Amino acid sequence: MFQPVVKGIHHAYVMSLRGRWRQFQRAANKPRKAQEARLRSLLAGRRDTAFAKTHQLDGIDSFAAFQDRVPVRSYDDFSEWINRIANGERRVLTRAPVRLMERSRGAAGEIKLIPYTDGLFSEFAAATAPWLRELSIGCPDLVGTRSYWGMAPLPHQRESTPGGIPIGMDDDTDFFSPLARFALRRTRAVRSRVRRIADPSAWRQQTIQELLACEDLGFISIWHPTFLVALMEELAQNLEPLLDTLKPSRRAAIMAGLDEAGDLVGSALWPRLQLLSCYGEGPSAALLPNLKAWFPNTRIQAKGLIATEGIVSFPLWSGTGSVLAVTSHFLEFQDLEAPDARPCLVDELRLGGTYSPIVTTAGGLTRYHLRDAVRCVGFHGATPCIEFLGRLDMAANLAGEKVGEAAIRRAVEVAHWETNLKPRFFLVTPVSGPKARYRIFLERRGDEGDLADFQFCLERQLQEIDGYRSAREHGLLAELELIEVKNGWETYQRTLSREGLSVPEREEQDYLDLRPIWDHAFKKGRSTTRPETSSDSL
Repeated sequence: MFQPVVKGIHHAYVMSLRGRWRQFQRAANKPRKAQEARLRSLLAGRRDTAFAKTHQLDGIDSFAAFQDRVPVRSYDDFSEWINRIANGERRVLTRAPVRLMERSRGAAGEIKLIPYTDGLFSEFAAATAPWLRELSIGCPDLVGTRSYWGMAPLPHQRESTPGGIPIGMDDDTDFFSPLARFALRRTRAVRSRVRRIADPSAWRQQTIQELLACEDLGFISIWHPTFLVALMEELAQNLEPLLDTLKPSRRAAIMAGLDEAGDLVGSALWPRLQLLSCYGEGPSAALLPNLKAWFPNTRIQAKGLIATEGIVSFPLWSGTGSVLAVTSHFLEFQDLEAPDARPCLVDELRLGGTYSPIVTTAGGLTRYHLRDAVRCVGFHGATPCIEFLGRLDMAANLAGEKVGEAAIRRAVEVAHWETNLKPRFFLVTPVSGPKARYRIFLERRGDEGDLADFQFCLERQLQEIDGYRSAREHGLLAELELIEVKNGWETYQRTLSREGLSVPEREEQDYLDLRPIWDHAFKKGRSTTRPETSSDSL
């Protein structure tokens, strides 16, 4: 693609973002007024629906009345309504037709289907447009470059619900406005058809080849840092044969860049690369050093709080945290220091307070509890900026796999039944080293059972979770590592006490802990890691 064409497209869509940016700036100065408008619009979009009739939504004239009529809900509370939509029933949660269903994973690994309407896509665009506008102002060198929007491969066959609603969106850029999608899809570094490659190894190879061929790559947007780290590791392992696939001029430019840098780093391959966008707060913060090692000269911007169900915040080029998306959904916040109190509205958050978001969206979710924890760290205008702290339901999420406590307990039960090894002490912790993986600290009751068989069973059970299996297949996670320890419970108690943390009763001990304190605590353990094999399938 010729540079003048890329620049022309960029300038056109950057200009188109001005309206959304101004709208957001006005709303940021008067967030209560903006949220009043959002709630009125969302209630109008629910008029004459099955949900509205059940909850008597007509005639609501205040925030308090809305909160009194509709309880805060989880996905399980919505599952019956969503099943009706999936089976083809109309006007269940929204007047607008459902365009598609998107998958989301729960903490136990279960698949949740989230309904998407045109209105929900528009709400996402109300946040992504000012974000892109901010980037164009803060990083003008992005103009004239191409971008990579990293997503895992699509299922080999298109899926749909029993009622004929498509499952899954085709592209990460679906979250943007139509004009932005037009621009982004014509300035991309990797063709969209690559996502249709079914074999994970072939998908990775083709993705890396097209990225390496892109001499004007300026921006990379991914979800989890491990996604890009895995691609860079494979690129490094196969650099010579990959270089042989390039045009001579591109190969020569890369060789010159590598000589100048003295190492294989991002800037040597893509000298115009300006920015990486990925999750970078909460548990993901521990993964950033691995990414920074590959991209020491490139700015990394942490994404805001974005879930399949909705968008709570987006990052600003300057400032701390990410600003609440007050022109997108109607937002409420459970005060984690007073969880039984009426949820706060956006202008009621206090600096330093910790909260959990509740969203009402144009997709039909009403007072939906996201189960995330955030902290208010500042303000943009009168609108709070937040920092993501982690999940309330304690799900590990190194690469999008979302492995929760319940899933691990089930895996241990099955492994015990199959191997006759019953742990006296068992703890799993995610490891965000050069190769992300899960590490198990285990103490046996005597010498019964085979550790390698127990580990093999655990790995097989975790691969029953779609997200975990996908992360393993695509090289984002390494195999489980098992370390046998002695005096596990005593060490666990002593470590929590030393950290100033409460110590649970033994029967209430968690099997999953996300804190990076356990390697040091169990440093005398004996590793019994099963060696990697040529195939990850079990």
